[in-house]
Amino acid sequence: MRPSRYAHSDVLRAGAVAVVVALVLAAMTLDLDRSPRQEAAPDEAAPVDVVEQVAARPKKTQGKSAKVQVAEREKAVKKLARVAQTKADYREDLLVKLGRVPVGATAPTSVRISSFNLLGAGHTAPGGDRKGFASGPTRMQWSMSLLQLHDVDVVGFQEFQPSQYTAFMSSFGSQYGVYPGPQLGPASMANSIAYRLDKWELVSATGIDIPYFGGNPVKMPLILLKNKQTGRQMYFSNFHNPADAQGPAQQWRNQATQIQVNMVNNLRATTGLPVFITGDMNDREEYFCPITTQASMRAANGGGSGPGACSMPPKPWQVDWIFGSPEVTFANYVADRSPLVVRSTDHPMVVADATVAAAIGTGECYPVRKGTGWVPCPGDGTLGRTDGGTTTTDEGGQ
Repeated sequence: MRPSRYAHSDVLRAGAVAVVVALVLAAMTLDLDRSPRQEAAPDEAAPVDVVEQVAARPKKTQGKSAKVQVAEREKAVKKLARVAQTKADYREDLLVKLGRVPVGATAPTSVRISSFNLLGAGHTAPGGDRKGFASGPTRMQWSMSLLQLHDVDVVGFQEFQPSQYTAFMSSFGSQYGVYPGPQLGPASMANSIAYRLDKWELVSATGIDIPYFGGNPVKMPLILLKNKQTGRQMYFSNFHNPADAQGPAQQWRNQATQIQVNMVNNLRATTGLPVFITGDMNDREEYFCPITTQASMRAANGGGSGPGACSMPPKPWQVDWIFGSPEVTFANYVADRSPLVVRSTDHPMVVADATVAAAIGTGECYPVRKGTGWVPCPGDGTLGRTDGGTTTTDEGGQ
């Protein structure tokens, strides 16, 4: 029988419908392939991230092309990811501050350190007792040249009087920080610590009462500096124990020495941080032996101590000293008595390279209360510790 003329049309119509259906399915597949997120198979299902949940929420898409929809979803996901990362960073920073994560330097830290008695300007002013020297400000200019020559990072000055301070700050004020300078008065200014601002950051500072002439107390500096390259924190102190210029002063020097021994032991026990001492102690064995045997300090020019005995450094000995705690290694020690030093002061300029050993977990640390106890800070050089349920920090230092 001859087919109806309508049968051919039906076949064509069915074929056209099939083509349209295929195109629709292909378009849907293409859109799914271009989506930044695909559904996991039931047996591969895992907890969905909050960012993905929010990004997957249905939005009004009417009238928007597939390309625009995908771009908008990608933008939303990126924004939410940034928010999540910010929150994660905040949580990690909080854990660090709570002491759960040790922070700080792990690399060795070096410092070029000096003890430098400048010969106070009053000694060489009209009527002074040191004849033949230039004025204090002039000699300060020469002393600054010596600091540059020796490339000094941290220096403990003694007899640093107002006109010398003014000369120093006018030339080096942008390069060095100074403590105490004028902050604690002229008597305390005489024993100031200067440190290079490009290498060191001041964390804290205080004055320690040291008996001077007649036993009258003078505040002398103890500062905590942070190395800008390694993050290592360490204490620097600077003292001038009294000479016999106004009568016998050995008893006051002995008292000063014991205060300094106690200071070191307290800092080591409460912080574990490295400690340096510079100064004109007006003593040799009388200072060296107590500070090395009772506080385990090391002298930059050598020597040592053992049970019940101390061994002095090689001669010549001077009354100007540099000491560091046990993790400090000294090298390149020099007591400079060159012509420029002799023109500038009646003391040698003492200089040494000091390297502080690497330490993990140095830096700020805050113990955490947990139940009835404490989660302590690491005991390898961190600031802060727990002792009997209390927290101590670097403040005070006395």
